[in-house]
Amino acid sequence: MPSQTSSSYPQVIVAGMPRTGTESMKQALEMLYGKGARAYHMTEVLNRPKHLKFWSDLAFEHRQANQADWKQLLKGYIATTDLPCAFYFKELAEAFPDAKVVLTIREESEWFESYCRIITATHRFRSLRFLPPLNRFWPYAAKLNQIVFGDNALSESGPVQEVVVDAYRQHNERVRQSIAPNRLLEFNVRQGWKPLCEFLELDVPQSDFPHSNAGTAGPSRIISRAVLQLSSSRVLLVFGIVFVLSMILLSITMKA
Repeated sequence: MPSQTSSSYPQVIVAGMPRTGTESMKQALEMLYGKGARAYHMTEVLNRPKHLKFWSDLAFEHRQANQADWKQLLKGYIATTDLPCAFYFKELAEAFPDAKVVLTIREESEWFESYCRIITATHRFRSLRFLPPLNRFWPYAAKLNQIVFGDNALSESGPVQEVVVDAYRQHNERVRQSIAPNRLLEFNVRQGWKPLCEFLELDVPQSDFPHSNAGTAGPSRIISRAVLQLSSSRVLLVFGIVFVLSMILLSITMKA
C-alpha cells in the first residue's frame, strides 16, 4: 500500500455529522495513509488549548478564518473528521482544493438515537464540567451544538427529534449542493473498505474496517476518555479543596 503521509495538509475532508462513524473514519484513514498519519477529530479540540481557542473564536466572536489560518491549524493532519470540522466543510474544501470530501451518512432514526445517547452520556458528566480541560471545553461544545442544530434542538426532556433530524438533513444537502460530484463520496461505514479505497485510489487493507463506538456504550466511552485525560494532580487538588470546604461547612453546622 502506498504511503501518502508526505502531505502536510488534509487530503480527505469527512463532512458527515457526528455519530455517522466519524471515529471509525478517523482510524480507517490513519490506517490507509500509513504509519504516523493523523486525522483531526473533536478529541483534538479537547486536548489542545490553542485549537480550542481557534474554534471558540469562530463560534463566539464570529471570526472568519482564511486559508492561512486553516493551514496553520491543520498542518500535519492527513484528514479531518467529526465536528467542528464537518460543519466548516465548505471553508475547508476551499482552503484545501486538492482534498476529497466524504459525506458519511446513516439512517435517520438510527442516527437520532445515537445522537440522543451522546447527549445523555454528556449530561452524566455534567457535575465534572468545572475540572480542566472540561471547564474550557464545555462552553464551546454547548455553543457548537447550538450553532449546528439550532436554538430549539434541546428541551427539558432531551433532544427534539424533528428539529435535530431536520438539521441533519439540511447539513447533508448542503454538502451535496456545495461539493462537485466527482470530488464527493457518500459513504456508510458499513460498506467497508472497497468504495472508500476506490474513491481515494488506495489499496484495500487486509484487515477489517474499524468500527469504533458501536452500540450503546460508544458515547459513554467518548466522554469517559475525556474525563480520564484530566491530570491526576488537578483532580486531587480540586477534590482536596472540595473536601476541606465540606469539612469547614460541617464544623460550622455542628457548632451552630
